[in-house]
Amino acid sequence: MGNYLTSASTPEKHARVKPATRSTNDRGRPSIKLQDLPEDVLSTILSKLPAEEDLENMLCSCCKLERLGLVRCHLNDELRVTQPLSHLQYLQVICCRITKIEFLAAKLSTFVYDGFCIPFALHHASKLENAKISFIGAILQHAAESLLNGLPNVQNLTLQLALQRLETRWMLNCPRMFSQLRHVQLMLIIPYGDTDKILYLVSFLRAVPLIEKLEVHFHGIPTLWFANDGPLRQEIPSCEYTHLNNIHVMGFRAARGQVEFLLHVLENAPAVQVVTLDTGIFVKKDHLPQ
Repeated sequence: MGNYLTSASTPEKHARVKPATRSTNDRGRPSIKLQDLPEDVLSTILSKLPAEEDLENMLCSCCKLERLGLVRCHLNDELRVTQPLSHLQYLQVICCRITKIEFLAAKLSTFVYDGFCIPFALHHASKLENAKISFIGAILQHAAESLLNGLPNVQNLTLQLALQRLETRWMLNCPRMFSQLRHVQLMLIIPYGDTDKILYLVSFLRAVPLIEKLEVHFHGIPTLWFANDGPLRQEIPSCEYTHLNNIHVMGFRAARGQVEFLLHVLENAPAVQVVTLDTGIFVKKDHLPQ
C-alpha cells in the first residue's frame, strides 16, 4: 500500500501514537513502519491507543506520508504540524473536535473537511486542486473568511453549509480574493427566516474573479416556493464575472431571492453559454468538482 494513514477513534479516546521506524531488532529482522500496515489494522490500532501520546509529533515524523485521514479524533485543541509534509497530497478531516488545522504541505492537491467552522492554515498549498468543505452551523460570512484565509489557492471548491445563517450586505467590497478558483459548488440548506437574504450570495462571488463554472444547490423549506421577500438586484453594486460561462441552479423554487440572484449573475456575465435550472435537490455529500 502507499503512504496512507487513517486514524479513527472512539468519542472517548484520541488517536495518538509515535510512528515505528525501520530498524533491526535483536534477531536482525527489520521492523515494520507504521504506514506499511494495512489500513484496517492501522485504524484499529490507532483507535485503541491512549490519549497521552502525541499525534502531532507522530505526523511530524511521517515526512513521506502521501494520504492522511482523521475521523472522530477529538483533540479539543489545535492540530498543528510544524514540519513540512512534502509528499502529502490528500488530507481528510471528518467529525473531529479540532479548533484549528495547520499544515505545511506544498504538494497537497485534495482537502476534505466535515465539521464545525474553524480556521484553516494550509501553508504553501499552491497546488490545491479540490477542496470539499462541509460546515455545520456556520454563518456564510465566517465560512468564506475561513476559506479565504486558509485556502486562497484552491481551484475547485465544494462548500456545503447546514443550518447556516446568511449575512446581509457583507463582503460587497472584500479586498481578499481566491487567486485560482474557477469552479464553485455551493450546497445550501436555507433555514426559516433567510429566504429574503438569498441575493446576498453574490457577495461570495465577488471574491472569485476567475470563476468559470457556478453550481448552486438549494435545499430549503416548503415556503421557498415563489417566496416574494428580499431585496432587488438593483439595490446592490454590479460586478462583472468576466470568465463565467456555465451556471447550474438546483432546487430552483422561483423565489424572489433566487430569481434576482440569477438575473444579477446573468446580467454581469458576458461570456455565459450554458444556464441550467432544475427543481430537483441535491442528495450527495461526497461530490467533488470535476
